[in-house]
Order: sequence, then C-alpha cells, then structure tokens
Amino acid sequence: MQNDLYVLSAKDLSATLLETTGDVPYSRTGHACALLSDIFVVWGGDSDSPATREELSREVSMLDLLSRVWTCVRVFGTCPVARCGHTLTALGSKLYMFGGSDQKDVFDDTWTLDFASLRTSPSSGWEVIEPSGGSLRPSKRTNHSNVLADNKIIIFGGTDLQQNHNDTWEFDTVNRIWTELNCFGPIPAPREGHSATVVDGMMYVFGGRGLDGRDLGDTWALSLAQRRWYTFRRMDLAPSARSGHGMVSHDAKIFVFGGLGKPPARTNSERETVYVLDTALLHPSSTSGAAPVESSSGAQSVARESSEPETISISSAQAENGPVVSSGYSNVSSANAEAGSEADKETFRRDVQVFNSDNSSTPIRDFVEKGRLGAGLQVQDPNGTRSSLTQLGASQHPSYPWSRRRLLLLPPATVSKLGVTPPTSPSPSPFPRYGHSLPVNATSSAELFLFGGLSRRTMRNDLYLISGRDLSATLLQTTGEIPSPRVGHASALVGSVLIVWGGHTKTSGKSKFTGEQDDSLYLLNLVTREWTRVAVYGPSPVGRYGHAVTMVSSKFYVFGGQVDGNFLNDLWSFDLNSLRTKATWELVEPVEGSPRPPKRTSHTCVTYGEKIILFGGTDCQYHYNDTWAFDTTANTWTELACIGFIPSPREGHSAAVVDDVMYVFGGRYVDGKDLGELGALDLSNQRWYMFQNMGPAPCPRSGHAMASMGSQVFVLGGESMDSEEPEDPTLVHVLNTEPIRFPNSKKPTPRAQCE
Repeated sequence: MQNDLYVLSAKDLSATLLETTGDVPYSRTGHACALLSDIFVVWGGDSDSPATREELSREVSMLDLLSRVWTCVRVFGTCPVARCGHTLTALGSKLYMFGGSDQKDVFDDTWTLDFASLRTSPSSGWEVIEPSGGSLRPSKRTNHSNVLADNKIIIFGGTDLQQNHNDTWEFDTVNRIWTELNCFGPIPAPREGHSATVVDGMMYVFGGRGLDGRDLGDTWALSLAQRRWYTFRRMDLAPSARSGHGMVSHDAKIFVFGGLGKPPARTNSERETVYVLDTALLHPSSTSGAAPVESSSGAQSVARESSEPETISISSAQAENGPVVSSGYSNVSSANAEAGSEADKETFRRDVQVFNSDNSSTPIRDFVEKGRLGAGLQVQDPNGTRSSLTQLGASQHPSYPWSRRRLLLLPPATVSKLGVTPPTSPSPSPFPRYGHSLPVNATSSAELFLFGGLSRRTMRNDLYLISGRDLSATLLQTTGEIPSPRVGHASALVGSVLIVWGGHTKTSGKSKFTGEQDDSLYLLNLVTREWTRVAVYGPSPVGRYGHAVTMVSSKFYVFGGQVDGNFLNDLWSFDLNSLRTKATWELVEPVEGSPRPPKRTSHTCVTYGEKIILFGGTDCQYHYNDTWAFDTTANTWTELACIGFIPSPREGHSAAVVDDVMYVFGGRYVDGKDLGELGALDLSNQRWYMFQNMGPAPCPRSGHAMASMGSQVFVLGGESMDSEEPEDPTLVHVLNTEPIRFPNSKKPTPRAQCE
C-alpha cells in the first residue's frame, strides 16, 4: 500500500510526485477522495494505521494544495463506520458519502459532512441522510461509481458481494430523495470496480469486473438528459480489460490510467500508458434518422438510424505523440477475454493517483471475501431486500425452486398398421440437443412438444411428447408433409395444432450449414399426428433462422432472425382464420412515428396479454439486453424502461411466462461464454429481479428451450461449452415458481417473501 501523492497535468500529461508535510495519512487502499476548492479530502480505506476502527471512522484527512500541509481532523458525534469501496462527492462546502463495505457488512447509507461548519466546530460532525418521504434508496453495495451532474449524484453498478449491479440511481441533494433511473437502450452488464466520469451531460463508464470475476474492457455512455445508454463501435487502441483503475475528465477528454488487469503489462512503457478518449469526436445516433457528421480531419461519421443499435460513431483522428494512446472504445472483445483467461497473475498498473473536481474515487480492491449464503432461496430486488425460504430443521432438506428430474422414456408411439406390433423398448432420449423448438406453453393436458434441432452433430426432424404429469418422454411417429430436418427454427401451439416455421434445413457432408432456410409454414394436427404444408398466397417472410415466434389470439407472429449474413427486424403475422378462405401472411408495419427494435437474431419473444415482449439477441456486432413490447392492438413498439437487476446482454437464451413474470435463463455473453443465471421481469411494473441459492440449477448453456406449465418452468436441452462433464441426457430441469414471492415495489421498503 502507498500514501504517495501525484499530480497529473492534463496539458502535457506530465506526472509529478508531490512532497507533503503535516499529518500525512497512513498508506491505504479502497479509500475515496474529493476536492473542495483548494482542499483535497481523503476518508476511509483499508489502512496500515495502528488506530482502531472507531478512531479511523472519525479521522478526515485534508490537504491544503497551496501549502501542501496535511491536517487530520477528528470529528465528534455520530460517524459512519470505517469502510472501503465507498464513494465521495463534493458539492459546495459539503461532502457526500455513499455505500462501501467493511470486514463484516456492506452498506447503503448516505452521509454528509459540512466543511464550512467543521472548520469552526468539529462537534458538528457527520449527518446521516434519511431519504425524504420514505423514498427508496439504492441497495447495499461497494465498488460502485459516482459522478456529479446538475447538483445530483449519479451512482452506477457495484456489488453486495453476492450479486453485481447494473442499476443507475440519482440522489437529489436539495430534496434528499433517491430515484432509480428508468434507462433505455442496451444496458451495461453488471459490474464492480469500474470507473465513471461526466462530459457534457454524458456519463461514461469503462471496465470493471463482471459476474464471473473477469475484467471487462467495454465502454458505455449514458445520456443523463434522455436516460439512454449507448454502445460504441470502431474504436481502436482502447485500454485493455481492467478494474480498480482511475478515470477523470478535463474539458472534452477522458483519461484512463492504472488498475488491475489481465494479462500482465509486458513493459514499463505499457504500465505507464495513459489512455485518452476525445469525446469531441463522438456523435450519438440521431433518432430522426441518419445524419452525416463532418470531422476535423474531413472524415465522415454517420449516426445510425433509430432502428439500429444505439451506438456512438467516431470521427477519425491521429494518435498523439508520447506515452499516450488517443483511444476509442469497443464492446468487450473475445481477444481480451481469451488473453485474460490465459494469464496466471494480475498486475497492478502504475499507481498514479489523480484528483479532480469530478469526484472520481481512487482505485479499490476486494476488501471482503465473497462468502456463500446458507441454504434457502434468496430473491433479490434492486432495493436491497432479500427473502429466504423458511429454514428447515437440521434433519430436513431445503425445498428449492430448482430441481433435476429424470425422464421416463416410454416406447415410441407409432402409427397403427395392420399386422405390425407396436414397439415395446423405450424411446431414445431426446437429449443432448441444441437449437430445437418448443412452444413456450404446454397444452391443456400438460403436454410439451419438442421438434427438430441438432443432436450429436446431426439435424433432426423428430417429434417428442413430454408429459408434465409423469415427466415421460415419447417419440411420436407422424405422417403427411413432414418438415425436413432443421435447426434454429421456432414453433408455437394453439389448441390442438403445432406450428413450425423457419430454420436451417440442409448441411454438407461434414455437417456444416449450407445457408439454406425453409420459408414454408407447417401445421401438425396433434390428434391425427398428420403434418400439412400450408399453401400460402401473396408475400411471405423470407426463410431464416434465429427468429422468435409467439401466438396472440389466432395470430402467429414472427420477428427478426438472420439470413445470408443479414439481420432482420421485420414483424410478420399469420392469422390461422385465413386457412378457411385464403392463407396469407401480413407484414406488420408499426404506426408512423413508432420506433422498432434494432435488427437481431437469437432473441426471445413471449406473449403477455395482447402484447409481445422481446428480450436480448445479437446482430454479431452487439449483444442486447433491452426489452421491447409490441402492442398488437395499436401496432406500436415501445422500448420498456426497466429497472432493477437487468440481466447482462446475451443471445441464445430462452424465456417463459408464469402469471405476470417473464423468466429468462442462460444464453451466450459478449465473450461467447455460456451464462447460467436466472432473471425475472415483473411485467406489471417492469422491474427485473435476480435469484440466489435456488438449488440444483441447470449448468450455463445456450440453444436450450423453456416452457411453462402452470407454476412450473421446464428447461430442456441446450449446449454447454464450459461444462466439465456431459450432462445426463435423461435429466431435465424444473423451476417451481410457487415459493417465489416478489416484493411490492410501490411500498417504500419492499420485502420479498417466500414460502
């Protein structure tokens, strides 16, 4: 640990070690600092001081930057507990502190210290701020970021040592009210140990540690006026993935330096590199369409249309001379992720401490070991309240929502033929299987129908019936115009009819896709088990894969997908009532002025009342975690401004609805790694929840299928690239949602309850 002080000049990027006198603070890490005019303030942190925790909580170190003399002020009265990973913000003569952690607890308290009165009377001390009117407050967290904008404190992310956060909160220092911001656009993945700063109403966030503990190298920007997040593209020479770094702004430029990263820096020059982002070259996309922007070098950067991802484009610029990289940023890259996984050690990049009036905190580190909770389910809402399943006696076993159930393999159900004896041996297991289709709801008789997919590198067109009553699996023989083997298709269920559309249908001899997609619509009569290929009149959607389908009343809807490397965001509907007259598709165009989701594939769609709910997906440039609703009555798309624990961006996940809650599981993250987290969106209030201690959950996977049956959700199949051992093909995973009780977010202090 160090207690040295450096000044970094933004003009020439020179670094100067300052010699100071007086009550020089002990060496420390995980502290926070702020600048009050010409007084530099430091509080908290993990220190080598011999003082007690009580004494440390009362010590406020102040440096007069003119005389370079340190003064240690010992504050009387009630004080915040000494801690690490908190943030400090200076506003006027007041210092605001939020969150952090010590060796036992994580905090969600807000404190203020008035230096105007402190100079005359140390007994004035700290004041704990209780939100006005019983308003909500951010959940407990440490290693978050904070910035100051228009007399409001903005915090983002952090961790409670069990879950990482990606929510954004605003504290009104005048009215003393915390407000969770309903943000739009692709939301950054949950993280801790990142940094943030503000330039012209945009909060920029870089790096941090993700859910799996790996460092991130992505950069995001939040328009504080519009509350819209933006991603970046074509940004070369960006800093490597890291956490615990520093990030400050001066005029239009942002400086990133130091931090922990993988792989270790190879040279002293690399360790001493400061990265500079010139925000004057960034042009947020225009919601009114494409608008070319002329850069100083004559190059044009075009803002993308509103139907494209919310991105910020970059004008070209020449790199500056010296140990500075004029840099842009991009989404976290697989190259950075792979390099990080190969490194055996972390390196602490040059410990340069820079302090500015934007109140960026100094680098922090893990101060509290991440522990494990005891047995029992925990549902975590973004206000920091958790719930547990009732603890059972020592001789009892906890009843978890997740369970593993073994399939009962029944003999295949064949079409009756005179003189042919039905088979008596069990059906082969439908798994392992990837990219198959499964309607998101079961039939009224508790039956699920699984069709096609990729099994052991071979495309299938087999059909399985999985009964929810006894968890039996039966291979069904069908007749008629049977769809060819395929993968990446989708299916839906209405009454006694199974609908299958799209998907890859042909491979080469080496099991590689040839790129041919089927645009035919297939209907299966579940009573007679006969397939019909519908003769459609007029325009129809182009064949594709990776699309999503759902039913609303008698209409079958198809959205998005990809074909020949092109990504789609068109919406088509097929009314089954048209089968009585003239079978036709309809291209559903939103009403004029209505936005639409960006083009994507490998997303999910579910039905909620008369609305279609879309989540996630990818266009191979970006992974999404935005949520959209299409009102089939008004023909309008609306991006939902969700709050809470928003899942990380993903593709290849699955979703199902139980009552008013959409459950999302698995998928692939930006770096290609499979995810194993379960998220839940309360569609009635657009709040996301995460879960802990749910029992034997499925391993991380993608390309699986989910379906609901009453209060249960079934997860079937999928591919797990990170699993050490292959999963038993006769096992399926079942989520019992009955024990889960979501808090009423309208109350000031919601508490989740579980039976």
